[in-house]
Amino acid sequence: MFRKSPAFAWLIFLAVVTILVASETRAAAAGVAVGYEYRSTHKMKSVMIPKPLKGGQSTFELVVENEMFPLQAGRRFFFRGAGFADGVDAFTVRGINEAEQLDPANSFAFPTGISWIEDGVTPDVVMTPIVKKRSVLSSGWLLYGTLTGLALGGALAAFVIWRKHAEA
Repeated sequence: MFRKSPAFAWLIFLAVVTILVASETRAAAAGVAVGYEYRSTHKMKSVMIPKPLKGGQSTFELVVENEMFPLQAGRRFFFRGAGFADGVDAFTVRGINEAEQLDPANSFAFPTGISWIEDGVTPDVVMTPIVKKRSVLSSGWLLYGTLTGLALGGALAAFVIWRKHAEA
């Protein structure tokens, strides 16, 4: 069948390539985490990002009650030392570079160390990603559309060539 219809073989090949690329780019098109909001049922004493991210980013912005502080990976930030004598029950880490490509669905993508004012408590902590959606042009959808167009155009060209040879 493929010998008699090279257009069909070409179409199947391009369809498989397009499907593979589409599956890779769909997740990226959903967005990336550019920050995280943290809430706890018990007052927090400190926060720490243990090490730089995989892409090398090591500085972030820590926001507590509308005040912003620099947060350096590997250094513990004490809320009491910043004027929050009773600790805090919420804070935000933002300023994560989009190039780090943090998956908002993966809470392990951004490890965070937290300590509490009270010893021996087992608090409930909610870590909510701040997601930056990607535009269609910056995501893989542009590539997906281009490959789809190439696949259809290539199949049409192969069909026309095959048809001319079959008629001759």
